[in-house]
Amino acid sequence: MRTSQRGLSLIKSFEGLRLQAYKDAVGVWTIGYGTTQGVNAGMKISKEQAERMQLNAGADAAGQRLQHDAANFAATVRCPGPDTAALARSQAATRAAMVLSDLLTRADARAGELAKAYDRARIAGQQCEAEYDALIRKPEQGGEKDHSRPG
Repeated sequence: MRTSQRGLSLIKSFEGLRLQAYKDAVGVWTIGYGTTQGVNAGMKISKEQAERMQLNAGADAAGQRLQHDAANFAATVRCPGPDTAALARSQAATRAAMVLSDLLTRADARAGELAKAYDRARIAGQQCEAEYDALIRKPEQGGEKDHSRPG
């Protein structure tokens, strides 16, 4: 289940948009529309990044629901009832369900790690690009002269 557009709009109106990291009322670093994961002091993002972070948070919640459903399935298969024949038949299904649940948990955790690393690298790259652009602007554009370039 995904968060609806109406739900995303409600979150946006409640949280507001902050493009620079700040500590919320309980002291947690927050940015964008209330994103807290992977946020550091001094972090800056664009509005587009805030939108993507909000969508990623919805995807994280969907992944957690999938893991929960897989774990419930494994528990259901593991408890077939008092029928010994059903118990014998369900042992292979139980192992498969447990492997599936574990695989989903590991895959989701790894995907989350990679997404966070990508987001941090992209944000750092954009910050670096913005600072570089500010340094090489010509004096008539409001920046300092680039002494490494002739003219």
